[in-house]
Amino acid sequence: MFLTAHGATSDALFFKLGGDFGHLSSNSIRGIKGRVAKAVGTTFELRDCRRMFGQHYKDNHMEMEKISRLMGHKSTRTTELYYCRVSEREAIDDARDRW
Repeated sequence: MFLTAHGATSDALFFKLGGDFGHLSSNSIRGIKGRVAKAVGTTFELRDCRRMFGQHYKDNHMEMEKISRLMGHKSTRTTELYYCRVSEREAIDDARDRW
């Protein structure tokens, strides 16, 4: 909505402000990560954010093909192997529903 309201377009999920709405630099991302880690009182790896992003959509029943596209993967295999796992709770609930 921010982009639309400001008459801009961007394919970046998180974009820089003040001009072309392009992609954030590596330094900017590390700076944001540091501020978030300090605010929440824990450390984390940026890769954890990718996993949470993919898993969030998986847990909310988005199609794997779409999640894979959002994550920039050429196939769903990478997404399934490294980023979006079926949780134990989901497997149990699904089995219970089918019983």
